[in-house]
Amino acid sequence: LADPAPETVAEADNWRAMPPETAITEMVKAGRNIIVSGGTSTGKTTFLNLLIEHIPDHHRVLTVQDTAELEVKHTDANHYFGPRIPHPTGITYGEIFDHLMRSRPDIIIAGEVSEINVLNTIKLMATGHRGFMTTIHSSSVGEVLNRAFQKRGNTAGHQFIDLTATLHEEIDLIIQLVRDLSTGKRRIVQIYSPTLDHWFYGRPANFEEAKCTRPPYARFLPSWS
Repeated sequence: LADPAPETVAEADNWRAMPPETAITEMVKAGRNIIVSGGTSTGKTTFLNLLIEHIPDHHRVLTVQDTAELEVKHTDANHYFGPRIPHPTGITYGEIFDHLMRSRPDIIIAGEVSEINVLNTIKLMATGHRGFMTTIHSSSVGEVLNRAFQKRGNTAGHQFIDLTATLHEEIDLIIQLVRDLSTGKRRIVQIYSPTLDHWFYGRPANFEEAKCTRPPYARFLPSWS
């Protein structure tokens, strides 16, 4: 299984002291929950595929997606495909995610968080499973934590209670990508760890983004199982 998460202040501080590029690769190797966020054409899936390359070869990797876009070269890997649109007689994302958890995964990778799978994505992280990576369409770290998951849940008819606090407890790293419209180049603009409450890169100065810091009632250290 993935390595245990920081359990002491010293270990957490060690993570916070890492340079951004080191923190990203080490969190992938350690099996943390990682969200790659960005707008359209920012290279979210491409970047996620780069992260997959850092997953240790001996890990059991399971993927769930609606289109074959993830590139997993690990020997112990299985791939599952869900529907873009729910069908009354078709397999559901709930059934797929339930099967994933029964398959003793080290790492679970989902193609993208959408209305159809948002509930199961949150349920997966809330079970205490570590080693989940996915992408989400969002414009900032703050939007990921405060609105992106909530909007998809609302559209799907779900009612989440204290969702922002849950995301702070369960997401270990958010990497925000943008695409420069004038040059076409894609780049990282923010790297934030909710569980560590630490900005590795791109700490914002405005009030709206500052909301993504952890609420005062959340635990100071992460709670991995």
